[in-house]
Formats: sequence, structure tokens, C-alpha cells
Amino acid sequence: MSFLGVSERLLGKYCGEKRICFWGLAGLIEPIETRELYLFDCSLFKYAREEFREHPELRVLLSFRAGVLLNNIWFTSQLGYYKLSEAAPCTVSDIEKCLNESFKALDAKIEEYYGKSKYSPSREFSRFIIPTQSQRLELRGIYHGLLLRKKILKEIAGKMGYDSGVLKSNVKPVYVLYSVDPVKWEFTALISDKHSKLEAHRKIIDKNKLLTAIRKTPE
Repeated sequence: MSFLGVSERLLGKYCGEKRICFWGLAGLIEPIETRELYLFDCSLFKYAREEFREHPELRVLLSFRAGVLLNNIWFTSQLGYYKLSEAAPCTVSDIEKCLNESFKALDAKIEEYYGKSKYSPSREFSRFIIPTQSQRLELRGIYHGLLLRKKILKEIAGKMGYDSGVLKSNVKPVYVLYSVDPVKWEFTALISDKHSKLEAHRKIIDKNKLLTAIRKTPE
């Protein structure tokens, strides 16, 4: 497996005394049309907080734009940092399947809450249940929230080269070096001479689960 190279400058700044660096498996995605690189999560989603684990698009939320060009990437060794276990194969078919299942699951939820948010007196009286105004508003809020989640998923997937159920991209499984501040709980991805702050990770990843893993002896 390939480890994405990181400059000495970034290693010195982000893998020092106050931060912990570790490797996580990701799919290096190069859309055929745009050539803009993305990294699709294949290991960190296993450390998500319980409230996020039910999100079908969890792996997508933990994915991000690489911020570097393909010709600026090089590969290195493990460098003594802990390597998270592979949780998904990180191939074209794996990522394409993940995206397809994410859309399918969201569509099912959207249809479910669309039906719940529509008030039908005859149907409700037959069940001896009359939803209150506040309950109907809550259901509509969930429904519109699901629509927003699907819109965001569609935008992200499209940028990765996903179109009509097919991922039109080249994919290479790689290990990305992550830096985490265990006090501030801030995540940074280190690739070549670029660093990317990962806001979604600090909200989604369970602190105890991840720190317990990455404080082990390097594999």
C-alpha cells in the first residue's frame, strides 16, 4: 500500500509534541473530466460517534479535496506513525457502491418522511392518531433536512466524478497522514507540502475511540 509523501516542514510543524500523526486509508480519486483530486475515506468512519454512524453518507462526509495536483504527489514509507486498519477496500467499485447506497438510503428516508409529513385525516383517524401541529412541523423539518443532505451529497459526489450511478474516475488506494490535536480536537490532512483543516472530522469522530487506537505502538 502506498503512503502519500509529506514535506519535512509539515512533519516538523504538525507531528510534534502537541499533535499526534497517524495514517488512514483513503481512495485517491481523480475524476476523468476535471482531474481535481479528492480523498475518499476508507478507515476513519469506523471511529465515528454513534449519532453519525446511521448516516448513509458518513464516508462521504469524511472525504475531502486533496488540494494538490497529481504531479506534485510522491510516496514515502510509514515513517513510524500508527496505521489505522483498512475498513473498506477503497476501489472504484467500493466507492461507487458506497455512493449508490447512500443515495438509495437517503431517497428511502425522504419518501418515508414525505409521507409522514402529509396529514391525511381519514388515515390518521383510522389509527386513532391525530398529529399535533408541532409534530407535523417537526416531521416537515426532518424531511427538508433530508432534502438538504441529498443536495450536499449530490454536489460532493458530482465533483468526484459520480454521474448517474457510475463513478467516472481513476481511483488508487493510498494512506493519508492525518495530524490531530488531542486537546483542541482539530484535524489536519498532510499531503505533499499542503495541509488541509478538516472541520467535519472534529464533529464526527469519537475522541476516545480514535485516541485509544492511535496511541498504540506503530504497526
